[in-house]
Amino acid sequence: MKKIYIPIIMAVTMFFFGHSVMAEPVTLKFAVVDPAQSPPVEKGYKPWARMIEEAAEGTLKIEVYPGGTLGRDSRVQLKLVTDGVADMAYIIPAATQGRFPEDEVFSLPTIAENGLEAALASQRMLEKGILTGYEDVVCLAHYTTGMFHLHTTFPVRVPADLKGRRIRSANDFQADLLHRLGAIGVAVQYVKAAENLSRGVIEGTINDDSSVVVFRIVDVAKYHTMVPMGVFGMAVVMNKQKYESLPAKAREALDANGPKLVEMWHGAINDQVEAEFNTLPEKDPDQKIIKLTEDEMLLWKEAVQPSIDKWAEKAPGRKELIEKFKKELEAVRAANK
Repeated sequence: MKKIYIPIIMAVTMFFFGHSVMAEPVTLKFAVVDPAQSPPVEKGYKPWARMIEEAAEGTLKIEVYPGGTLGRDSRVQLKLVTDGVADMAYIIPAATQGRFPEDEVFSLPTIAENGLEAALASQRMLEKGILTGYEDVVCLAHYTTGMFHLHTTFPVRVPADLKGRRIRSANDFQADLLHRLGAIGVAVQYVKAAENLSRGVIEGTINDDSSVVVFRIVDVAKYHTMVPMGVFGMAVVMNKQKYESLPAKAREALDANGPKLVEMWHGAINDQVEAEFNTLPEKDPDQKIIKLTEDEMLLWKEAVQPSIDKWAEKAPGRKELIEKFKKELEAVRAANK
């Protein structure tokens, strides 16, 4: 009789013991360079992580490491993931030179009208396999900054107003673009834009509205010309081996909720800061938001097209890539009508 009871007791014990082991969540380390109290962390990455945890039903826990705790340089975030220092991280694809070639298309001016539609189109392109460079990681979400505009110490309505002016350029494309517009491109880190504006080293910068508020560029550059100058791509990537080792429920939660970061980013973060930006003239009469007429916008589109054409001719497939981006933008606009 004892021989019969022993296996039953062992089976019951293993059931409860095994169940408790399975219930222990897997903890993921999420590296973020933004400061702990910043809107991207408090209103974006942390709520998004909690959303995934809830969907994972106890199989997953995500610990956010803000402020560059696991690595401060934005250029090494991808390496943190591939080396296993972090399980997942927010990266700027353009910071890894040549690794994500298709991501450059998002920085082209006057193609997208705002950051949200660019972000939604970029996610669609990722899902269709158009964006490369992500093969040895799992890209959970692809999104973008808010739209870049011209922020200057003098009024700008048409391209000719930039002639001879010193404007911050973030990369080779912007330097070429500014040269074609008659301006002088000056390489300055965006975090030092306000300082260089106040010193007269530069007279303007190409930045998204959110960053000009956060980094106090508006204290110096009080003219804001609403010509769409492109966006920068952003992504949250995960170590592939770690992802594949997770329980099925955890992977499902990551897959289902990854794209939701796109709308959270622009809804809870960028839109709020941009709303603050749009009220600047009410608080300070010297702040001027310059909205362009259709004729003025046409002048800008004609002026920037040679730089777009030059970019497209530099590598095979770029012309087709631009058309693919435009096609996804059209799909996003149609869906939001």
